[in-house]
Amino acid sequence: RPQNFEKLAIEYSDRIMFGTDYFAGDKYPHALYYRFLETDDKDFSYTSDGTYTQGTWNISGCKLNESVLRKIYFENAP
Repeated sequence: RPQNFEKLAIEYSDRIMFGTDYFAGDKYPHALYYRFLETDDKDFSYTSDGTYTQGTWNISGCKLNESVLRKIYFENAP
């Protein structure tokens, strides 16, 4: 549930740092991460092309607030 991750991200926002393991050549590698972290979109594929690689479920966005996003994206980086 996105609400559970939102609570965790707010509580531990000083300990989370954004990073990916996407493959070079992906057309829009950060679009999916943006959608998960910054929107409240419901029930979408966790892969950019809609294929399932880890299981046949969908995810929903968390719509984290700006202060938490700033920490995750760059303020927590040393």
